[in-house]
Amino acid sequence: MKKSMLFLAMLLSSAFVAEAAYTFKAYNGDVNFDHVGHRKNFTCGDCHDGPPRFIELNHDSAHKLCIGCHKKIGAGPVRHCGDCHKQNG
Repeated sequence: MKKSMLFLAMLLSSAFVAEAAYTFKAYNGDVNFDHVGHRKNFTCGDCHDGPPRFIELNHDSAHKLCIGCHKKIGAGPVRHCGDCHKQNG
């Protein structure tokens, strides 16, 4: 019984684990986001309001959240659009 409860708990918790990486589509080049890399340095609450869930980003919200954070911590891409936006092809 204990083994089946542990298995069930692991199975349910795995449903809430986020993807390792995301690609956000943008007209001027897609933005690849390394979720695992960010999770190594930040808590869920640093980006997510409330329980962790997929964040739907648009131009304004992405720039506010992502660039704002990068400027605040003084690391990562903040100088040029091409630092994040990559042309495919």
